[in-house]
Amino acid sequence: MPWSTGPSPATGFLVKLDVDEDEVRLEVHDSRRQHPAARQAADTDLSGRGLTLVSVLADGWGVSGPHPVQEDRLVLLQGHGRDDVMPVTLTPQGPELRLLVSLVSWTWSGTGPDGREVANILITHTPALTGDTVEARMRRLSDSLGSLTGPREVVPELDRCLQIVGDQVLMHLPGASRRLRLPTRRSWTELVARNGEAVLLLGLDPLPQRADAARLDSYLDAALTADRLLFGRARTR
Repeated sequence: MPWSTGPSPATGFLVKLDVDEDEVRLEVHDSRRQHPAARQAADTDLSGRGLTLVSVLADGWGVSGPHPVQEDRLVLLQGHGRDDVMPVTLTPQGPELRLLVSLVSWTWSGTGPDGREVANILITHTPALTGDTVEARMRRLSDSLGSLTGPREVVPELDRCLQIVGDQVLMHLPGASRRLRLPTRRSWTELVARNGEAVLLLGLDPLPQRADAARLDSYLDAALTADRLLFGRARTR
């Protein structure tokens, strides 16, 4: 059942909606020559979350253009009940926006095998991100950071991806326009600055954002036993 509204794409915008039993497809055409740019809005920004919401709500989406007849752009959204409809085309080399908005992190200090105090970072995803492709997305994130390894392998030294700004520690994810702000305490930040690195753990299984220390310990124990953690050494320099 197709439906459309709006003026000609040559002069404004055009919205097309096509619904049947198995699929909902929404197209938005407009007359601008520039492709839309995905943003990672700051917590205080009042805008800039449009394509992030699209990536979360749609099973697949992408951008094509200019149109073969009219100079416009085309944003496509589809709902099929599966995640392999269309790839995200705006950030092909980095993690998908759908994954980025679901990432959560924890930080703490610990003791390394040599008895030296080390800073630790755990990054995983919330239970809100579901589907068979979640683990594949997390592994692609691992590959983009520098191919993290299991706990019984040699832990790789990643490219510089940590940045200290005042009391904050930011982590750069390749392909993402905004750095991930890590939860910090002054003593932990000073430890990262002193060592010039932190041990990065990437969890393949979900963990609620509000998990307390006891829940975090249980998660780490279970993930280590099941070989569901990937490790790397994230550097500041």
